[in-house]
Amino acid sequence: DINMARDVFLFIKLAEEAKNKRNCNFKECLQIASKISGLNIDINTFKYNKEEKDRFENERWIRKNQKTNKQIEILDETLIKLFVDEYHPYIETRGYDDDVIKFFELGYSKYGINEEYINNPRFPGRIIVPIRDVSGGLVGLSGRLATDNKILIKKYKKYQHLVDFEKGLVLYNLNNAKNSIEESKKIIICEGFFDIIRLYTFGVDNAVAVMGTSLTPEQLSLCLIAHEAYICFDNDKAGKLNSIRICEQLKDYMNVYNVVLPNGKDPDNIKNPEEFWSVMSKAERYIGGNT
Repeated sequence: DINMARDVFLFIKLAEEAKNKRNCNFKECLQIASKISGLNIDINTFKYNKEEKDRFENERWIRKNQKTNKQIEILDETLIKLFVDEYHPYIETRGYDDDVIKFFELGYSKYGINEEYINNPRFPGRIIVPIRDVSGGLVGLSGRLATDNKILIKKYKKYQHLVDFEKGLVLYNLNNAKNSIEESKKIIICEGFFDIIRLYTFGVDNAVAVMGTSLTPEQLSLCLIAHEAYICFDNDKAGKLNSIRICEQLKDYMNVYNVVLPNGKDPDNIKNPEEFWSVMSKAERYIGGNT
C-alpha cells in the first residue's frame, strides 16, 4: 500500500530529524528502511523527482489537517499610509482607474525600499503593493520598480520587499477573492500582483497569485475551498513548465484546467475581457502526462 509506505518513510524521516537535528532526505530514509527490513536496495538507482516530492509534501500537509507551525507577522496598518498619498505616472500606463488603485491600495515609494543606492534621478522608485493574508491582515509590502526599462530592472531588481515575509504562506488577493471562490467553487491561479489587478478590471473576482512560479503546500491548502482550478501563467518557457507542475500538484484534489494564453503573453497584457474569456473557454482539463 503506497500510503502505508509513505507513512513508514515519514516516520523514519521525523525520527531521524528529531534525533540528529538535521534534515533527513529520501535516500537516507530509504537506506535506513533497507537496513531495518534486511533488503539489499541500491539507493543510487533512485533519482530525485520534483513532481513526486511535491505530491508527497502536499499529502503530508493534508494529513496534518492543514495546520502549520510557521507563523507570519501581522504588520501595523499605518505602514500603508507612508505610501498611498503619492502616485507615479507609471501607474497610468497600466490603465487603472482610481477605484482600482484604491481597492488594491496601490502606493508609491519615491526612494525605493530596503535597498542601498546612490540617489540617482533616473531611479524611478517603486509601486507599493500591500500583501494581506486570507483574513485581511497586512503581512507585507512589495515594491515593483516603476519602469519597464530592462537596464534599470537588471540594476535595481524588479521587486523588493519592505518586509521579507513568508510569501509561501499566503495567496495574494485571497482575502478579496475568498467569498467568490467559495460561492463559485472556482479559483484562477496566476503568478503576480498585476495579473490579478488586470483580471479584476475585467470583472474577475476569484483570482489569486502565488507571487512567483511555484505552489507551496501551505498555498495548496488555501486552494482547497475550490473544486476547480484554472492555472493562468505567463505563456513563456518558464510559465509553461511551472503551470504543468502546479497542475500536477492540484489534480488529485480538484479538477484542474491549464489556461493557454496567446504566445508570449501574460494575464497582465491581455487587451480586454473578451480576449480573456475567449482564452478561458478553450481551457482543457488537465489529466496528466501530455494532456
